[in-house]
Amino acid sequence: MAKAEVGKACKYVTPTGQVVDAVVTATWTPGCVNLVFASLDEERKDTYGRQMEHDSSVIHASNPMRAQGWFFNDRATTEKLDQ
Repeated sequence: MAKAEVGKACKYVTPTGQVVDAVVTATWTPGCVNLVFASLDEERKDTYGRQMEHDSSVIHASNPMRAQGWFFNDRATTEKLDQ
């Protein structure tokens, strides 16, 4: 069973449908988190490397109402969350 925790790595499905590596930065409910991930735009760089982007209140990908979402591993629609 999966549990969202700050600092845990996950996958993020962006609004454009791309799947990227992300890290949980806050948890609101077991299925709603804030995330940080490397910019998909390779031109967005600074002295630390590729710039980071954030998204907030992202729901788990198993939610049927999602346009985007997050998940662990590659089981976006079947994994269950610990409450």
